[in-house]
Amino acid sequence: MNLTSQVFTTMGGTATEEQVVKIIESANKYLKDEKVGGYRLNTNFYEVKKDLGRLLVLPLDIRKMVQCLAIWQ
Repeated sequence: MNLTSQVFTTMGGTATEEQVVKIIESANKYLKDEKVGGYRLNTNFYEVKKDLGRLLVLPLDIRKMVQCLAIWQ
């Protein structure tokens, strides 16, 4: 299960109310992890998935700006 795809369908209004309830139940079952204090982005696939997700590399100064913005919010 991948949290991003569930969020997009929910926030985008694509999922029905019944589907949103099922998404929440599934996210709580498969992605919620008390050890990390929240939800994981996806379940453990037990293998390296090089074709899954995104890679974002920012210059160091941009990363520092993003961190500062996150603190200010």
